[in-house]
Amino acid sequence: MNSPTSSIELESLKSRRHELVKAKNEFVAELQQVKSSLKLPAQEHVRKMQLKRQAELVSALARADAEFVQINGRMRTLNVILSNGIQPPAECVDGGQSSSSPIRELAALRDEYASFAADKTRVSSMRAMAAQFALELTPIIRALIAGRQ
Repeated sequence: MNSPTSSIELESLKSRRHELVKAKNEFVAELQQVKSSLKLPAQEHVRKMQLKRQAELVSALARADAEFVQINGRMRTLNVILSNGIQPPAECVDGGQSSSSPIRELAALRDEYASFAADKTRVSSMRAMAAQFALELTPIIRALIAGRQ
């Protein structure tokens, strides 16, 4: 049971990750040029500009790496959601329209178990159990939402 919103988000994340890889490669190439130019003798103001540019590139590379890690984590979570048939987060189930606290709590619980199932640092049998529990909560949440309408 693939969710179209999860599939769309996954594709947009893949696209963004591809853009980040390109940008990272450009940063690394320019950083290598700056480092090699720093080895050559230069006037003081030129050297300061080179050092400033080097610091900017290192900072940009660190930001790109941090975003890359976040994107990979989100993609991993979405892949687990799509492969196990787990529904996407609660706001996608009821369109964010639910004002009922128990429904929101159940959806939050389901989301927590879905993220547990996506956590690769956990024991695989526990992840499978969490994924199954999240799957079993989805029809209950849907029935509660349908009963309200």
